[in-house]
Amino acid sequence: MNFLLTLIPLSLAAQISLILLGLSLPLLWIMARKPLPPGREQPSSDFLKSVPVWIWMVLALGAGAARFSQLTRLSLWPLDDEAMSSHYALELARFGHWQWTYDFSGLPPLYIWVLGGVYKLFKLSLFTLWFPPAFFSCLGLFFLWKGARRLFNPTLTFVFTFLGAFSFWPLYLARFSVEGGFMVVWECLVFERWSAFHQAGEKEKPLQALILGIASGIGFFTFQAWPVAACLLTLAVLGETLLRGRGKAGLFLRFFIPQVLFFLLLASQSLPDRAVHYAYAWVNPFGPGGPGLNDLFVLFWGSRLPMNYFAYRPWGGGFLNPVLASFFFWGAFAPLYRREWNRLLLGLGAFLLLLLPGLITGGADAHRIALVCPFLLFVSAYGMVRWLQDLSFPWKKGVLALLLLLSAGWDLNRLFVDYGSLWTQPGGNWFATKSVERLRAFQILEPLAQSQGPGFVISELVPDLFDQSLSDLTFPFNICENPSLSPEKARWAAILINQNYRPFLEKEFPSARWVDLADDADRPNGGLMLGFISLPCPQAETLNRMILADQASHQLVDATFDNHDWKSREPILRGLFARYQGNFQGDRFLEACFFEKVAEQDYRDKKLEEQAQALNLAVERGLPAAHLFNARGALDLRSRQWKEARKCFQTALKTPGARTSAQAGLEALEEMEKSGKPPAGIP
Repeated sequence: MNFLLTLIPLSLAAQISLILLGLSLPLLWIMARKPLPPGREQPSSDFLKSVPVWIWMVLALGAGAARFSQLTRLSLWPLDDEAMSSHYALELARFGHWQWTYDFSGLPPLYIWVLGGVYKLFKLSLFTLWFPPAFFSCLGLFFLWKGARRLFNPTLTFVFTFLGAFSFWPLYLARFSVEGGFMVVWECLVFERWSAFHQAGEKEKPLQALILGIASGIGFFTFQAWPVAACLLTLAVLGETLLRGRGKAGLFLRFFIPQVLFFLLLASQSLPDRAVHYAYAWVNPFGPGGPGLNDLFVLFWGSRLPMNYFAYRPWGGGFLNPVLASFFFWGAFAPLYRREWNRLLLGLGAFLLLLLPGLITGGADAHRIALVCPFLLFVSAYGMVRWLQDLSFPWKKGVLALLLLLSAGWDLNRLFVDYGSLWTQPGGNWFATKSVERLRAFQILEPLAQSQGPGFVISELVPDLFDQSLSDLTFPFNICENPSLSPEKARWAAILINQNYRPFLEKEFPSARWVDLADDADRPNGGLMLGFISLPCPQAETLNRMILADQASHQLVDATFDNHDWKSREPILRGLFARYQGNFQGDRFLEACFFEKVAEQDYRDKKLEEQAQALNLAVERGLPAAHLFNARGALDLRSRQWKEARKCFQTALKTPGARTSAQAGLEALEEMEKSGKPPAGIP
C-alpha cells in the first residue's frame, strides 16, 4: 500500500481511502487475534547478540561519506533562508553584531552564533556554509548511537543507528545550513543525556539531571519548535522522579529549574519586539484543500504542495521510503499484540505533539516537524526488529541485511541521483527559493575574481533585498562590502540588474559587456542580467554613484529581514527615503531603481495606489524601462482600469530591447473585456 501511495499520483480522496484501508486491515487482523498473555515470553529480539567493531567502523565511514560527498556540488546554491542565516553570521563575524533572536520570525540564535564562529576562523564560501550541517549531522548520529546503546539491546541499537546513518531525512537535513537541522542534532544530544540520566545510579542521578536540564534549556536557542521536545522531556523526567515518590522532588527540580531559566532568558530578551513569531499560526492553520495534512502525508507518502514551493519537503515520496513506512506502522501497532493501550496512547500522543508546531502553522515548513524524525526512525527500527523476531526460520540476519541495504540504497539513490539530477541542472523555474540568476552570476564572478583579483559587485540595486545569496558569497572579493580590500587595485566592476535597463546602460557604458542570466526563464519582468565594466573607465563618476547607492541599499538588509511576511514594510520605506537624497536623487538610472524598490515594498503591503505612484515616478524621474510599464499595466489590470492597462502593455511592447509578459497581459485584457471576468490567476 505504501508503494502505491508513494509511486502513483492520486487524488486526495483516493489517497485517504487507500490510507484508511491500508491501516484498518492489519489493525483488524491484530485485534482479531487472541492477545498474548502478559507472562508469556516472546522470541528474543536480540538475534544479533553483538555487532563486530569492523561493522561499526564501516557504518561510521559510510555515514560520513553520505554526508560529505559532493558537499558543494549536489545542491549548487543556497536557499534564501540559508543566505539569511549566512548574512547574520557574517555580520557577527565582522562586527560582533550578535542578537538574541533574528529576522521577522524571531529565529533563535544558537546556529547563527556557531556559523559566525566558523566565518571568524575561515573564509566564507560554499564549503564553510555547508560543512557545519554535515559535521553536526555526524555528531548527532554519534549521540544517537550512544544513547541507543545505553537503552536498547544490540540488535535494536544497530538497526536504529543504521537508519539514522543512511535514511533520507537525516541525510537531507545535513544538506541545509539552517536552524531546523541543527535542532534535530541537539535533540539527539538531549536523547543521549536522557539515556545517561535514565541509567544512572542514585548517586549520579542529581548531576545527570542538572546536565539534562541545561542541555534541554539550551535547546530553546536552536529553533522555535523546541518547546514540544522540552515538554515531552519534562513529562519523561516527571515520570522518573515525582511520580515515583515525593522524595524525588529535588531531583526533578535539578532538571526543571535550569531548563526554565534558559527559556526565560531567551523569552525576556525577545519579548519586546519578537514575542509573536507564530502570530500567523491561527490565521489559516490548515489552508484550502487540506495543505495542513502535509504534516502527515509528507512523512510517508509525499508532499501535496507544488514542487517549486520548496519548504524543505521531499518529492517522489515521503521522508520515509515505502519499506520504512511499512515497518513504522508495524512497530506502531505492536503494542496491540498484548493490548498495551497505555503504550499505544503514549506513542500516539508523543507523535502528535512532535507534529504540533507544523500543524498549527499551516503545514508548510517541514523543519517545524523535524523533531519527529528520530521518533519515526526508532519506531521503524522497532517494527523491523519486531517483524523479524516473529519469523520462525533461521536466516534473520540475512533478511535484516537485505532490508537495510534495500532501504539505504533507495534513499541514497533518491538523494544523489533523483535530487542530484534536479539540483545540479538549474533552469529558469528551478526553485521558488533558489535564484538561478544569482547562481549563474556567481559562476561567472568567482573565476573572474580568481584571475583578476577583487572587484566591485553591485548587487543591491534590485527591488527586493531578501535574497542575500550573491552578496554573501561574493563578500571575499567584493570591494563594495569588504573594507579589507583595496579599491585602488580593482580592475573590474559588475552590476546585477533587470535586463530591461540594458538599452539605457549600454549608452552610459558603451564598452561594458552584458550577460543575460535568465534567457531560459519566463520572468514577467524579464529577469536579471550581469554587466561587466573594465576599470579604470571614463564613467568613473557614474559608477561611483552606483556603488554608493548599492552600499546604502545594503544597509537596509536587516530591516528587510525584520519586516517580512505578514509584517508591514513601513520601516523599510522609511529607511529608503532616508537614503534617497545623496545616494539616488539626480541620477535617472538610480531614481528608477529607487522607486522600483519603493513600489516593491508597497506591493508587499498591498498598497496598490502607492505602488502605482511609485511606478509612475520610476518612469518620470527615472527611465522608461519596459518592465516598469508592464508592472503598471498589470496593476491597472487588477484594478479593472482596462484603458490604462492596454496603454501600459503596448508601451512596454514598443520599448527597445523589451522582454516582459506584456503580450500575455494584453491577451488577458482582451479576455476580460469579452467575458467581464478576470482570467485564471488574476484576482
